[in-house]
Amino acid sequence: MVVSGEEEGRGRCGITELPDCIMESIISLLPLKDAVNAILASPPHWKHLSHSSILTRRNLKFDDLNVFGSNYEIGYDMDQQRREFLRRVSKYSQQYQGNKVDSFKFRCHLRAESYVILDDWIRFATTKGVEKLHLGLVICSSPHEGYVFPRSLHVGSNLNLKYLSLKECILRHPTTDCDAFNQLTTLSLKNVHFDQSMMANLFTVCALLESLTLYWCRLNGSHYPRRDACPLVAGDRLTHLKVLHCHEEGHTEISALNLASLEYHPFCNCRSFHMKAPQLSRIFFANSRVRDTLVPQALTQFAMCPGLETLHLQMPGELPRISSLPTYGNLKQLNLDIELNRLNSKTRTMLMSILCWMSSRLHPF
Repeated sequence: MVVSGEEEGRGRCGITELPDCIMESIISLLPLKDAVNAILASPPHWKHLSHSSILTRRNLKFDDLNVFGSNYEIGYDMDQQRREFLRRVSKYSQQYQGNKVDSFKFRCHLRAESYVILDDWIRFATTKGVEKLHLGLVICSSPHEGYVFPRSLHVGSNLNLKYLSLKECILRHPTTDCDAFNQLTTLSLKNVHFDQSMMANLFTVCALLESLTLYWCRLNGSHYPRRDACPLVAGDRLTHLKVLHCHEEGHTEISALNLASLEYHPFCNCRSFHMKAPQLSRIFFANSRVRDTLVPQALTQFAMCPGLETLHLQMPGELPRISSLPTYGNLKQLNLDIELNRLNSKTRTMLMSILCWMSSRLHPF
């Protein structure tokens, strides 16, 4: 039987004709598990792509999608799936053939007995010169048994960590020989517990910090002389700060001389607020569950920022009583979010007066 060139072309899969460089680019965009499956199902002359496209990736992300593939379904035996997850990630890190890891992102449920495996992975990433580290843990043990970062085994003279994101960990004050935070410019913490002195000395330890996010963290404790005070004294390099739903007992103080943007959503037990940030130009402030007295204090504090241009306020339907409103000299943009379904007639009148006052003080473009 003679097959014409046209018929032969129709019987051949078009993707097999792609150059290796294009196939490498396509495979690099797939989750790890799907990339492995694609290699296994590929023609023989593509088998060498497994090394260049999979085992040398510089941006590593380990979660259910990347480890189990896009067809992954949550099973009933979570412990078995967790063990299989750890086994696959460990096997990959052992077979890794690249010289450099730029980012290492990990998200998984862990028990305390698996921390030693996580130690091995972080050691692997740091020896490869990782610059961006994200640990999104869900601890299945007691909070007091949380994963501690950094550990002495993570210390290395070549550590070049610039971005660190932690979830459900314990952030410990490093020892004198630890350089884990020396190059850090961005720090994001979610539901993180601080040891006795780490929060008070955060900007001494992270001297180059430019961006800080604190979400559901406890900002005060026994390391503060006043148990009802929560001072956050930032370094000169900090320009972006987010403090969202953090546990603040009593009085909160924010001092950041070069801060440019602030997002602040205080917890319900915050009673007073003081801020010293003369360079602020953008502010987001939410007041969904906190005391009524905090809003007038915040508005007064924000008016003390001469360069403030953008103010975003998120308020509940029951607005607090404000006797006098401060002046914002350079304000150019005002965003006001209010739960309209909870407004009563008295609150509507107050809202209209606030809007009229704000609009009369907006700086014209």
